[in-house]
Amino acid sequence: MPRKLVIVDAGVVTLWAYVGLLLIAEFMTTRNLKTGMIVHGCILVALLFHSTIVENRYFSNLYASLSIIPLIRVMSLCIPLMHFEYILWFLIVGVPLFAAIFACIYIQHLDLWSVGLKTPSRKDIPLTCGIILLGIPVGWVEYYILEPEFMISARASWIAPILILMICTGGLEELLFRGLLQHTFTEAVGIQGIFIISVMFGLLHLGNSWLDCVLAGDIGFIYALVVRKTGSIYGTSISHGVINIMLFLVMPYLALHPPA
Repeated sequence: MPRKLVIVDAGVVTLWAYVGLLLIAEFMTTRNLKTGMIVHGCILVALLFHSTIVENRYFSNLYASLSIIPLIRVMSLCIPLMHFEYILWFLIVGVPLFAAIFACIYIQHLDLWSVGLKTPSRKDIPLTCGIILLGIPVGWVEYYILEPEFMISARASWIAPILILMICTGGLEELLFRGLLQHTFTEAVGIQGIFIISVMFGLLHLGNSWLDCVLAGDIGFIYALVVRKTGSIYGTSISHGVINIMLFLVMPYLALHPPA
């Protein structure tokens, strides 16, 4: 028993070290994209190597799953935004990331229920509906923090952009953070893993602003608690998608076409 406690403590310290490295990588990315990509690439290699040499199976799964976070940034920096419409960029980055997530799920022999891919129970329907509706005011607030431009042309249909934002941002990020990572982290370090994941999720918004980091971290923590309670990521995925639809479509459109 004492030996297990030492392993867990050492693992938690290592996890926070990786949090610090991700913070450095995100900060470097805001200063110089190439330098940031190199640092993220080094973290990616370190996590994959670490997952092969650690003896504890839970931490091995954790490090392998965690490697998807620097992979997200490396891919997003490698694919030039100028060659694609902004909305298509989410789709192009999202498809290989979905493949990486499901590869981790398959290799680790996880069932889909363990990563939140199950419908909430009847008693959890009110909470699920509430978290979905929360996406509307959060998207409104985040718009006034970031003030992004309208993502599609005036003549374009909204159907495809809405589906892309719902699946390739809301669905993908919730499957990764509140699904795969929340499962592997809580198996390895217990409930404190939820807090570590929420901090990491917030840090990935550093390129936007520190205020957006705080907002994303707080919302990520709320989502994590909801998923822990309901066992399902469907509600948080829809809510996350609603936030981005409000942020990139609805609010910018209303800014360009204010109601009379």
